[in-house]
Amino acid sequence: MPHAPQVPNLNLDQLTAATGILSDIFHATLVPLQQHFQPTIFAMASFPLFPLLPVELQLAIWAYAVVPDPEPEVCVVCPLFLTPDEKPTHPFIVDTAWPAAIHVCRTAREAVFASGALRLRYSPVAGFAVPYRHFLPDIDTLYINQSQVFLVSRLFSQEFARGLRHLAVEVAGMESDYDRLPLMIRRRAIFLRTLSIVFASTASPNVVPPRTPTFRPPLRRCRLRDISSETFAKMKMRDTWNPANLQKYLDKYRQSMDGRIRVFPAYTAEEGTAWSTVDGSFSGLEMKAQTFVEYAMAEDRQERWVEVCEGLVMPYIRVTDRKNPEEYRVLDDSGPAQVRRV
Repeated sequence: MPHAPQVPNLNLDQLTAATGILSDIFHATLVPLQQHFQPTIFAMASFPLFPLLPVELQLAIWAYAVVPDPEPEVCVVCPLFLTPDEKPTHPFIVDTAWPAAIHVCRTAREAVFASGALRLRYSPVAGFAVPYRHFLPDIDTLYINQSQVFLVSRLFSQEFARGLRHLAVEVAGMESDYDRLPLMIRRRAIFLRTLSIVFASTASPNVVPPRTPTFRPPLRRCRLRDISSETFAKMKMRDTWNPANLQKYLDKYRQSMDGRIRVFPAYTAEEGTAWSTVDGSFSGLEMKAQTFVEYAMAEDRQERWVEVCEGLVMPYIRVTDRKNPEEYRVLDDSGPAQVRRV
């Protein structure tokens, strides 16, 4: 049985030299040909001479392409249900897409796995190891649900909160606690840029009353998608104050949060960017209404991001049963779940 090719352990200088060799080959071969033929022939995003390079150089290039620039992801704080004396599982982890090189050819795939740059953890839902990375507070969104809002002041450290830029909260959590969240933002997450109110669904009438029981986020890699003003106008919510205008709905929460901070005029904190002392409001905070979408295959065999929550209820996971999130995808233990009518 043939052995998998070994990826050369090249340092930055060697990789730079290899890149220079590749550039020399390109200019010595394709550039003269381009001058001889029509330019449109070479308007392509490929390098047909790549297979002619030495295998060691090919492997080094594939290994160098393993980790692309990170994309914004959603980190679901686990476990989904926390009691007052419990803390979330650390470190915070996000799912990522497989590197594009995985799908190119066998050599590229072997180089990716052999490089050691791709982090994998086992997913019982998928049945195999899936890629992940650590949460990046500057670009990723941290999602907390209703039970976690009550513990928001101790979910993460002062240093972590200070670096947090994007926070998403289940709509039931926004409705059930008007004090803890704005105080946490004013005192600790002072550089927060966006605060999202997350609904279970936009598809059916009466599925998103603000005081709905906690729903479970998607089990697979997911994102948060903005709810448009047109869609929001069609959503029916059981609420005593139910404007059809999305902006008015978001303004309601902002004004409520502003009022909570004004109750504590003697409290002094660093200015930050979320709260404006001059305006006496969270004018630096962008408010959004969003819903979860999951990457899935539709009935027409087209891959797209689709809504999947629909009021799924999560179970309680005992402390002794919680696993290392760097080795095991802990969110998978939140299912299977029942569908609750809301």
